[in-house]
Amino acid sequence: MENTLAELKTTQIGTRTVMPSKSPDLVFQEIYAHLVLYTGLRVLTQSSGEPQ
Repeated sequence: MENTLAELKTTQIGTRTVMPSKSPDLVFQEIYAHLVLYTGLRVLTQSSGEPQ
């Protein structure tokens, strides 16, 4: 889990990026969107490496 969060923080969001959302609900929505994108990219990466 730590590797996932570290990779998400440094490669997707960026090291100096601040979440622009002001309310806790919108911050949660942004984090959730990043996690969904990360998971989708991981699934796509894994499936592209499998023989057909």
